[in-house]
Amino acid sequence: MFFECEALTSLDVSSFDTSNVKDMMFMFIDCPELSTSIRLSGNIEAYDDAFHHAATASDARIYVLYDGDCSRNLAEEIIGTKGENSHVYLWDAAKVTGLGLSNVSAGIKLSWDKQAADGYQIYRKASGETSYTRIKTTSSTSYMDESALSGKKYSYKVRSYIKFGNQKKYGSYSAVKSLCRLETVKLSSVSNQKSGIKLSWKAASDADGYYIYRKTASGSYKKIATIYSASTKTYTDQDVENGTKYTYAVAVFKDKSSSAKSSAKIIYFLKTPVINDIESSSKGKLKLSWGKRENITGVEIEVSETKDFSKGITTKKVSADKKSTTVSSLKSGKTYYARIRSYKKVNDKTYYSVYCTVKSIKVK
Repeated sequence: MFFECEALTSLDVSSFDTSNVKDMMFMFIDCPELSTSIRLSGNIEAYDDAFHHAATASDARIYVLYDGDCSRNLAEEIIGTKGENSHVYLWDAAKVTGLGLSNVSAGIKLSWDKQAADGYQIYRKASGETSYTRIKTTSSTSYMDESALSGKKYSYKVRSYIKFGNQKKYGSYSAVKSLCRLETVKLSSVSNQKSGIKLSWKAASDADGYYIYRKTASGSYKKIATIYSASTKTYTDQDVENGTKYTYAVAVFKDKSSSAKSSAKIIYFLKTPVINDIESSSKGKLKLSWGKRENITGVEIEVSETKDFSKGITTKKVSADKKSTTVSSLKSGKTYYARIRSYKKVNDKTYYSVYCTVKSIKVK
């Protein structure tokens, strides 16, 4: 009937009466762009290649409704003539599978497997409610629930539907999935300490605690700690190596739900150096020495006239291969205070260790 109508894109035969049709051979053969729906009755005797190479275009769809005396088996046999890559389906909405939920910064994200469907209906029930409410109808296979409230648990289910004329047929509901809405925590800072790398974040409300994640170089995140206290706002990672790059993120958890990871923070751990010796053997000069450090760019030295380093500060940097330096142009007979720290320059950013314990000396 529509043999090799390669330019045919749409056709309304949803009300076409096939009760007296016995021969469907080649009806839609080689109609690659066609999208339509057709109702089959039980008098069809010949149907070879009825849908052969029909609806092969990516956005083309043909839905077939078995009706009256036409059994599902016969309808499937007729559709079975479609050949490869044809989008010809029974008008029988499939059960949605693969429903997954996750907390992201904007809300709770739902996603599911694509079905041979015209659209999907999403239903939600909040904790304490007795029935589900339809919150969205969409043709997409994902949805962002931005109205979910932090700290509240929600249950979701999704069903697909397909159209036939002005009618819709619905598939079975997906398995129910539940998740507690948790907002993303803000990781405020990461900093080098003598004992390791300290993370600080803003405490979250309606949480049981936090997951701490870390990755090195180009590796993937690994959970390195679980904190069972919502009021805790810091964590120190002591399992770190000097000069190594670390990337951190924090997530909130409650019951079996967790939030999205925070924005990442990057730092290079730098171990605090130690002043081994301080001396003043020449007028207006002092000499500092320390142990050699690996995987750093160098050492920064500060010398001040006051213990709190608020006055008369002299600063200099030396390369990593140096283990001592002399600071000149100081006032004879005056006590000076000295401290050092390691630094590492990566591209345009410089990372520092904390300063060592302050040492003092009276300059000759």
